[in-house]
Amino acid sequence: MAARGAKPNYPELVLINLFQAHNLPFKYVGDGQFILGGLCPDFLNIDGKKQLIECFGIYWHDVFDVAKRTEHFRQY
Repeated sequence: MAARGAKPNYPELVLINLFQAHNLPFKYVGDGQFILGGLCPDFLNIDGKKQLIECFGIYWHDVFDVAKRTEHFRQY
């Protein structure tokens, strides 16, 4: 889980800029402001759709994290 108030890393900043430039309905919530089943996704759709985006980098996530987190969020 992300520390409350954590700042976006470089890849997350790139996505934030992309979303803003193209008016895409995603908000950065990787700072802990949204928790789903005990885990914090990186981005959340704010247009009412059940969509989230995870940025899987090698600094915070190991290779098994992708499948584990994907399955965790899929149940919601």
